[in-house]
Amino acid sequence: MPVRTVARRRTVRTVWSASIAVALALLAALAGPAPGYAGPGPASSTAMVVVELHLLDLECRDKNDDWGSDEPYITVNGQPVWRTGNFDNRDIELINLRFAFDDVVTVEVWEDDGGWTGSDDRMGSFQFTAAEAGTGVHKVRTQWTAGHYDLRYVVN
Repeated sequence: MPVRTVARRRTVRTVWSASIAVALALLAALAGPAPGYAGPGPASSTAMVVVELHLLDLECRDKNDDWGSDEPYITVNGQPVWRTGNFDNRDIELINLRFAFDDVVTVEVWEDDGGWTGSDDRMGSFQFTAAEAGTGVHKVRTQWTAGHYDLRYVVN
C-alpha cells in the first residue's frame, strides 16, 4: 500500500475521532449534569458557612467611670448577652460564651451608667467575620470613651 494512502487513512481516522469527541461533549452539555452531581451552581455557591464566635474574657485596662466601679456588659448583634457587677482596673472576668454565625457578627462593649448620667457608654464596637475561623485567639481593645477594655475571642 502506498505511503500516501496510509497517511490519508490516519488523517481521516484522526478527524473522525475528533468529530466524535466534539459530538459527545456537545451531547453531554445539552443533557446537563449527571444525577446526584453537586458541582458549582446557584445552590452551592450561596450556601452559608456557619462558624462560632467564642468570647473568652474581658479585662479592664482603665476604668471608664471617674468615681466608683464600672459595670460593663456585652451585646451580640444588639442583644445583651453578658454583664457583670463592679469592675475595676486590672480586673479580668471570664465570659465563656459561644455564638454561631454565618458571615459577620457585631459585638459591643458597654458600661452601665445606672440611669445617673443619662444613657450607657458604648466603649467599643467590633465586627468579627467567618474569615477569621481557625486563626487562633485574638484580642481587641475598646476604642471609645475614657475606659479601655480588652476582649479576647476565638472564631472556630
